[in-house]
Amino acid sequence: MGPIAQSVEQRTFNPWVDGSSPSGPTINLFLFYSVLVGFHRDIDEPRIESSLPYQIHKSCVVTFNLDLLYQRGPEMNQSSWSKYQSDLSGALFGVSLPNIESALAIFREIADTDRTIWVIGNGGSAATASHFCVDLSKGCAMRIQKTIRALPLMDLVPIQSAWSNDESYVKALELSLRNFARVGDILFAISGSGNSINILNALKATKELGVYTIGLTGFGGGQMSNLVDLEINVPSTDMQIIEDAHHAICHYISRQI
Repeated sequence: MGPIAQSVEQRTFNPWVDGSSPSGPTINLFLFYSVLVGFHRDIDEPRIESSLPYQIHKSCVVTFNLDLLYQRGPEMNQSSWSKYQSDLSGALFGVSLPNIESALAIFREIADTDRTIWVIGNGGSAATASHFCVDLSKGCAMRIQKTIRALPLMDLVPIQSAWSNDESYVKALELSLRNFARVGDILFAISGSGNSINILNALKATKELGVYTIGLTGFGGGQMSNLVDLEINVPSTDMQIIEDAHHAICHYISRQI
């Protein structure tokens, strides 16, 4: 019997039966093992067993190694968690509330009009853009009983992929904006670094289109600082802290409109 079966604390249950083991609710691991081995018969079973946090016996009884189950991954470190909380609080405290209030005034002004808020970002910021648009056009709109036209440009995947393929990725957002945006619309650009080229190109195009721009940035704001009409900067050099703060700011705006 390998090291997995030599744990100080072990508990056994019958995987044939749905229900609870002595250690709490369980899943039918026999089904999992049957699929794993039944459809991949060339797999070395002892190797499988030695890599899992439980021991599989020929009797189809599974012995859990609770030590391994509970200790997989880094343990929660109170001091590092406290530092993260402190860093996030500090970053939020450093954000300009007057600039947030200015953004709020603009959003309130265009509610119940045919003007559109176009929200853009890359990667995690693209996900924040999508989330923000849902909060605005559904949650916020229902609460204030007014329509809010908020659309995440990056979510228009066929359009973005077409422009990226035929022109270039760094021009795709700009070309999409040129097609859809109208005078009086808002471009809300999210970028932790403030230097994403496709975001910068879209911002530059707004000057010709008559579109007002708001930038949500981190670090020192990057090149976006000189391109947007209004900047909301998170003064941090930690990208995860910046992204968390961006979410908080977007949630705050959607709640305060």
